Amino acid sequence: MIKNLLTATALLVSFSILCLGHGLQSVLLPARGAMFEHYPNMTTGAMMSVYYIGFIIGTFICPLLIGRVGHIRVFAASAACASTIMLCHALLPDPFIWIGLRAIYGFCMVHLYTVMESWLNSIGDLKSRGKILSVYMIINFLAMSSGQLLFFVAPVNGFELFSISAIMLSLSIVPLMVSSSVQPSIIKTPEFFGIKQLFKISPLGVVGAMTAGLMAGAYWGLTSVFILRMGYAQEAIAWFMSASLVGGLLVQWPLGVISDRINRRYVIILAATLVFIPSVILSLMALWDSPSELFGIWWLVAIGAFFGAGFHPLYSLCIAHANDFIEPEHLVRASSGLQFVQGMGAIVGPLIAGVLMYLGGYAMLFLYIGALAALFILYTLQRMAEGRKPAEGMSMPFRLLTRMGIITFFADPRYRN
Repeated sequence: MIKNLLTATALLVSFSILCLGHGLQSVLLPARGAMFEHYPNMTTGAMMSVYYIGFIIGTFICPLLIGRVGHIRVFAASAACASTIMLCHALLPDPFIWIGLRAIYGFCMVHLYTVMESWLNSIGDLKSRGKILSVYMIINFLAMSSGQLLFFVAPVNGFELFSISAIMLSLSIVPLMVSSSVQPSIIKTPEFFGIKQLFKISPLGVVGAMTAGLMAGAYWGLTSVFILRMGYAQEAIAWFMSASLVGGLLVQWPLGVISDRINRRYVIILAATLVFIPSVILSLMALWDSPSELFGIWWLVAIGAFFGAGFHPLYSLCIAHANDFIEPEHLVRASSGLQFVQGMGAIVGPLIAGVLMYLGGYAMLFLYIGALAALFILYTLQRMAEGRKPAEGMSMPFRLLTRMGIITFFADPRYRN
């Protein structure tokens, strides 16, 4: 295990730097867009949706590209393009240009995540792969939250934050390029798994993946707008988003361990409830006049931590539940299908939330997320009433998945190279 981690050091350092830049842009772009009068919520939602369109397109092209030119070249090219895109956002503050740039950025990011995850998978064996990817996921949480805190260092209406994000994305290339790690020789391309077939095998898994996508797209795309509209300062965005990531980090192991020991649906309901209650509180806060004056920033931080404790593990719990019912020979195709479902939800989510905010005001964002959580709880209870259980020996340990990718599922012990 220690030897494998040492081998992966350069990869993990590159990944942590990458997440610093990526975490900063995740709060910077919506906040900067909200400052322009010609950037309504619908436009911001569309800008975030096209990110996932580019991401999904990349899932089909990335394995072919890596197989053709190798991991290092794909990573370097993608990081350079992502860095350039961040600078273009600062130079060209036009909504239509930003929408196009976001699609390209999503295309680049799926390449970067896939390179990292597939490379780490090749380093680990069946006994250490899960531990290595757990370290990778923890780094993801910590670096993303730290990157969001970089939001404090300069005003949002300036050029500096875009430059810092671009610098981080560019520097992520360096540790990987100067390391002696040997890149994997090949990458296996998973076949797509039909959604109808997948739904027959695990309805809750498919509905959960779609629900998580609908939530995630709206949350990542429009939360900055929500907080600014409540009257909080720019710093509150970073505090809230970082608190949600820390909340997810703190509960990942407890929820995972519990879900491995009891009916996983109970833990899914718990996670969805942790999303529902803070969403209702935030929606009620938004109904007050000048909520930022009534509720200090530490209220926002506390609510964000509780929200993140349910929001971030929810997708992973749903995938773990789906894998309990999937035969080993179908695992790769099913995982690809589930992530496609989540991606489609992430495309539609910001558009729906943006329209609701346009029609009913900014308070509709977390009302929308809370409603999704409530409906999912009811659906999970309905599935529990049917009493379906996985076959003996099929239930697999929980693995936290913090981002979409087409390689992460190789950590499942049932997968064989």
